[in-house]
Amino acid sequence: MKKYNYISVIAILVLLTGSVSCSKWLDVRSSDEIIESEAFKETEGFRTALIGIYRQVASPDLWGRELSWGLTSNLANNFVYASSDPAYRPALNATADPYVNSTIRVHIDAVWAKAYNTIANINELLDKIESRDPSEFEVSFEKDVIMGEARGLRGLLHFTLLSLYRPAPVTGYNGEALPYVTTYPDYQPVTKQWNEYVKLMLDDIKESEKLLYHYDVEEGRNGAVFQFGANNMQNMDYYLYQNAGAWRNDGAVRDNAHDAFGFFATRGYRYNWWSANALLARVYSYLRDFDNAEKYADVILDNWVNANNFFLDTSTADPAGNPNLLDAKRRPEQLLAFYNKNVSANWKSAALTSYYKTQNPATLYDDKNDYRLTRLLTAVSGTNVFSRVWEPTAAGYSTNTNVEKHSRNLIPVIELPEMYFIKAECLAQKGNIEDALKEVKKVRDARQCLVVKTAADLTSFTDQLVLEAEREFFARGTAFQFLKKLNYPTVYNGAAVRKTLIDGWYVLPIPDAETNF
Repeated sequence: MKKYNYISVIAILVLLTGSVSCSKWLDVRSSDEIIESEAFKETEGFRTALIGIYRQVASPDLWGRELSWGLTSNLANNFVYASSDPAYRPALNATADPYVNSTIRVHIDAVWAKAYNTIANINELLDKIESRDPSEFEVSFEKDVIMGEARGLRGLLHFTLLSLYRPAPVTGYNGEALPYVTTYPDYQPVTKQWNEYVKLMLDDIKESEKLLYHYDVEEGRNGAVFQFGANNMQNMDYYLYQNAGAWRNDGAVRDNAHDAFGFFATRGYRYNWWSANALLARVYSYLRDFDNAEKYADVILDNWVNANNFFLDTSTADPAGNPNLLDAKRRPEQLLAFYNKNVSANWKSAALTSYYKTQNPATLYDDKNDYRLTRLLTAVSGTNVFSRVWEPTAAGYSTNTNVEKHSRNLIPVIELPEMYFIKAECLAQKGNIEDALKEVKKVRDARQCLVVKTAADLTSFTDQLVLEAEREFFARGTAFQFLKKLNYPTVYNGAAVRKTLIDGWYVLPIPDAETNF
């Protein structure tokens, strides 16, 4: 763990000096070192540090590969064994310990290392910003925004580590958790017990929600007018993705040419107030606290959907007939997303012509009208097909400027359909199967499904919910976590008979070098 703390946010600032105009307030004392006190001497340094942290969470070792189309999608069997990435095959083909092979351990260890390195960077930022007066920043609430995003990302990273490297609560596990690191530097982080770890995690996320409310809701959504006469959905899309946000208090957009960072823009690619509530819904669902899971899912479904701000994407663009309209990321549904301009190119490079294909998708998709089957896979008639989620620029994929600019580089982390599924599961757990099915139907209706689903009891409903999650989050990285929170014993395998998972499948091994904690 020591090495993660030494690789501090200062290293990020060095990298950013080549792409951000920040030399005026960064004093480079050598080719690879910046004195910490100078890095944060001007408050713009906190913006740069936060930008660097977002680059880390969007890097290949985290959501830029492993937690999206890489490790977690492979472990959820989204790709048939013969065309899965060879790096992950030792686990997919294992009959005993799935993660003993050194090939896949490289990827598993990289997630751990990058996550704790990023946490160390967050802790340094928080340590330096805590004592600064809000009046030092461009606007009075900027300090709260930066701290809110940092606290939320720290909670997200710790939750993600917990959900990968420890058994799920549904199994009854409540023993040792992991190190929950909140100080910088911390050379000997201590492993927390489960309850203490969970409390620290929830404190981070809830505090982020409080810190971000004023900016995102009162000032941003309610206070700024970007397109006069436009509906809420259009304004929110403009606010979150289309570079608006460097606004004045009178609702007008200021001259972004004089804002070198565009720091208040494109909130949809960053952790925001809606992200905090969606993350709380996910965390409480994972913890099997159904009252709180439903409470925070309702914040999104009421404040986001029913207030006519965002809604499920019902587009039916045909990639063969008009690929320019196809947005496989479904931008209006993103509650938390990161940005990496190389993510599609990286996927294309990894996929080549042989890898990352699925097999016999009709065994998973139960409705021939399902948009996810007919439009988001490359060929429904073939037995081995590609997902279009990562949309490399090529024939048959969108080259629309709007999609190219705002969606292709987007990495979904938490999406609106998950809130419907969480709400549905909460209702089902309380015995209301009828209304639970209605929540799932809303997602299926948006995907143009016509087949009506039924369930007689909680078990049969859960089976239906798992299948729906596998369809919805196919190749997006979320399916593995959804399966794990239920400790679900089988997984889609490109065949009529699902694959039965071996013991230990859902618990990744902590790196050998870290087991002394």
